[in-house]
Amino acid sequence: MSSDKKILRKQLRTLRRSLSRSQQERASFLIGRKLRLLSRHGGKIACYLARDGEIALPHTILKTQNTFLPCIHPNPNIGLYFRTVGKTRMSRLKIPEPARGQPHLAWQLDLILLPLVGFDQHGHRLGMGGGFYDRALADLARRPRRPMLIGLAHDCQECPSVPQDPWDHPLDGIMTPTRTFWL
Repeated sequence: MSSDKKILRKQLRTLRRSLSRSQQERASFLIGRKLRLLSRHGGKIACYLARDGEIALPHTILKTQNTFLPCIHPNPNIGLYFRTVGKTRMSRLKIPEPARGQPHLAWQLDLILLPLVGFDQHGHRLGMGGGFYDRALADLARRPRRPMLIGLAHDCQECPSVPQDPWDHPLDGIMTPTRTFWL
């Protein structure tokens, strides 16, 4: 991992965690309003459970039918797979993930909502650094279909430019509490 990414990731995570509870709740509310419009179209939607200052998704989104959460795949080359929201267990990285349900790979979903550490207006994203989403999305180009990829972030997480590596996968859109970028 490049030192530029490490430094930027640390700065942005600190900034994201410094937001007050009311700022976090307001961001969640505003993003939730935007996501309700998308979720009305149905389809299989992958969400996440917020941690470390990430945008929290409203329970109305998490509880809709055909909503999935990421699970760490036992094969490290795959990164993540997705299961329907339900009873959770702690993953090996101490992140809650569904305990049961039919596994789905990224290409089998219609929409994936990704938490971001940072982003730029070109659709480049900076994640937590584990590469789980990058590996899960790596083979989308050779699949018969691909999901729409939308990153969710606070406005303060925008960067003029996010350093890119060859394996980084660009987003189709980015939502912040005040703006939406379609790419």
